[in-house]
Amino acid sequence: MELKKCSKCKKNITKKSAELECSRCEKVVHAESACVKLSTKQLNTLRNSPGIEWSCEDCLKNLPHRSSFMIPEASVRGDHPMIRAVKLRKHLKKNYVP
Repeated sequence: MELKKCSKCKKNITKKSAELECSRCEKVVHAESACVKLSTKQLNTLRNSPGIEWSCEDCLKNLPHRSSFMIPEASVRGDHPMIRAVKLRKHLKKNYVP
């Protein structure tokens, strides 16, 4: 049986050491803070929750970044709220007298 190597520290993963496998690329690392950059609490959560998947740093870097900020479609009645805010800002800048 061939021993697995930790993709982070390059040491063997033995039967005595816990391991984490990336759910995307199947890369294996030691389930230790030094190799996965997770706290003991986070590691325990992963260990005790079979439904939670873990992804390695390389896979996380390659994920497309999505914005959580959503702009609703313009309403039928008038300008989009963002457009109204820009117009208000321009109006205030133009008409503001200190």
